[in-house]
Amino acid sequence: MNKYKIDIWLSFGKIAFAVGVIVVLLSYLYSNIHGYISGFKWMGFGSFFIFFVSILKLSFDSIKTGRQLTLADVISKVLVFSVILVPILITINLLNQSSEKLVKLEKVEKIPFMLNLSITLVYVFITIQALLLSQSNELDGDPNKEKLSHALILFFSIFVFFSLGEIYLIVNYYLTDG
Repeated sequence: MNKYKIDIWLSFGKIAFAVGVIVVLLSYLYSNIHGYISGFKWMGFGSFFIFFVSILKLSFDSIKTGRQLTLADVISKVLVFSVILVPILITINLLNQSSEKLVKLEKVEKIPFMLNLSITLVYVFITIQALLLSQSNELDGDPNKEKLSHALILFFSIFVFFSLGEIYLIVNYYLTDG
């Protein structure tokens, strides 16, 4: 594991995610739909990269300790990362749909308030989940704190999916007038 320096690659994924967080924040300030799309793409790339490298780190750690890697170890990582990565991918898809409709309606400079609010809620809850996930990976020594962090991540995913539902309704009904 010392040969591969996995932690450096994890830092690369965190930096990509942080760039996405900053781009989405700036897009909120300037009300730019294309900035939202690119920011969420950076967040998606960063979270996918962190997920992939975390699975590699888990396998290297199991080889280093001589412990057999079980399916339960991998499934818990997949579940936690999927409640962050899947909403990001859905948000990118919905924002791509809305950008096309906003361009057709010539409303690109003025994003409707509820769409902006829903995107902001998705952004805030995904960022909170990522912070909790970052802390849970650093708390590997205490399984109770890691379980609490994972439970909070799953709890916040409920709010993310409600906000995604609101974005879906706005994109498909409000922006198309019916």
